[in-house]
Amino acid sequence: MWLAGLEADMTFEHYRTATVSQCPGAVCNPTVAGIDAPVSVMQQHNLDWFGTLRGRLGVAITSDLLAYATGGLAYSEIEHVGLIYGSDGLITNDAASTFASRALRGGWTAGGGIEARFAGNVTGKIEYLHMDFGFDKAQAILTSNATPTAVSFNSRIAEDLVRVGLNYKFDPYAAIYEPATLAPQARARPSTIYKAPLAAAWTWTGYYLGINAGSSWGKASTDALFNDSTIVGATFATNASYKLQGTVFGVQTGYNFALGSWLWGIEADAQLSGQHDTPIFACPGTVCNPAGPVLAAFDQNQRLQWFGTLRGRFGAVVTPDAVVFVTGGAAGAGLRTAGDLFGFDPTGAPATNPFSNITVNAGWTVGGGVEARLVGNWTGKIEYLYMDFGSITTGVNNQLNMTLTAAFNSRIADQIVRAGLNYRFD
Repeated sequence: MWLAGLEADMTFEHYRTATVSQCPGAVCNPTVAGIDAPVSVMQQHNLDWFGTLRGRLGVAITSDLLAYATGGLAYSEIEHVGLIYGSDGLITNDAASTFASRALRGGWTAGGGIEARFAGNVTGKIEYLHMDFGFDKAQAILTSNATPTAVSFNSRIAEDLVRVGLNYKFDPYAAIYEPATLAPQARARPSTIYKAPLAAAWTWTGYYLGINAGSSWGKASTDALFNDSTIVGATFATNASYKLQGTVFGVQTGYNFALGSWLWGIEADAQLSGQHDTPIFACPGTVCNPAGPVLAAFDQNQRLQWFGTLRGRFGAVVTPDAVVFVTGGAAGAGLRTAGDLFGFDPTGAPATNPFSNITVNAGWTVGGGVEARLVGNWTGKIEYLYMDFGSITTGVNNQLNMTLTAAFNSRIADQIVRAGLNYRFD
């Protein structure tokens, strides 16, 4: 009933968290006279991948179902990136510097899960892990500030995750069976012959339902337009391109028609996505406000929250158990842009305008992949999709709180690679 084992894994992800901190000018810039010159820091933690080496101890609840606990070592690369901004002592000038650091951190992990046999040597599992990477330190320095300033970060990094997995168990050796020796009385009995039922031939035709998981490397290109009501003609435009990376998980369903060596069908899927990024846009004080420069930060992320597709599939059956295909059709996504605009109110005092915009955009998708029969009616696939969701516009306009207005126009495209598991119903 008992099982003990060892497991190692490597996981790629795209976890981001951003913080904004400010030190009052009276503390960090006391030498600047006539204006309040605080020092602001926008900092982002990035966790792009991790790995574990764990022991497993479990109990077989049934011959096809296992519950287990697991624990051991964990390791990951922790990244700090951001912007520190202050003043060099002049009203119409500013001081700013970017910073970045990476460090490989070790830690520990513990968790548990359930693993079940699907068919043949294919098993699936649902697993929870808690990981602790301890404390991580980083530093940002702004030497061009009127009062040279250093900021130290001391962060405690931990993570909780729930994931699904698909395994194939390789037999360690082949069994050799010897025919049993029959007793004399058994040999004397007349033999009764039973005809086994004929197994139905495999066909790709039919309805199927399945799950999938994968990774993405989307891209957003954003045009930012700033306008300050206190300065005639004060308009400033800038732009930035950045990645919307993360993991995706979802379900798919469809119907295939097999005609000789060709296959065509239709498929729909719905996905949850963790894709996001936190860009920062700056407008210099010489343009946007006489009190100093202003910043807009997607510190609450620009995020692709979910997407779905409805696609046709056309493929060639390269062997009876494998098909290569191309696919394309319509796509839709839920997109969220949220953050803060840092500027000044009509009196010249520092002010913050939060903004948030959620929209659903329609687009298109095209891609391809390979699908193979695993065992019985189970098939597995690896698929690539390119998706274009068009543009979204987010406006920030609250002149009672801030003299500055801003608009962001973002064009969103996405690329994903995912693995899927399907069951075809007869």
